[in-house]
Amino acid sequence: MDFAFVFIAEHAQRVSALIGSLRDLSKFQPSRPGDRADLLPIVNGALDLRRHAISESLRYLQEAMQSGHGDAGLWFLKGRLLHATRDPAAEEAFNLAVSHGLEESRVLAYLAEIAFWKRNFSGVHALLERIRARQGSPRLQPVMRFWTGREAA
Repeated sequence: MDFAFVFIAEHAQRVSALIGSLRDLSKFQPSRPGDRADLLPIVNGALDLRRHAISESLRYLQEAMQSGHGDAGLWFLKGRLLHATRDPAAEEAFNLAVSHGLEESRVLAYLAEIAFWKRNFSGVHALLERIRARQGSPRLQPVMRFWTGREAA
């Protein structure tokens, strides 16, 4: 179990690093008109690599979970991987993580984003109210002000 979790966590870290690299590329300001076009194959390759890393991580995660280790951490990791691909099944994985003992506050922001994807704006508001009640992260303050009209408690 420990080996599987560490292996999957390492894949997740690689995916996160890759996402960070893609964000850096998006800030690229070309000095010549053709420079941005030159980046297209690199970005496409990075996206393919990201999809592959997520797919492989989900495969190893499924193997670990089939061996009877469906603990909160694995469900949370599955939720994060599915969330990264905007898969609606992420919501169920996050809810299962909470039902297996994960602190609810760790998934509320993800659930709010999924509700936003579904255009469930009242759900977004309700989830952000729950985050506000738990003194949400300072990084979420602008979002909290927009959706709830006030700062976190």
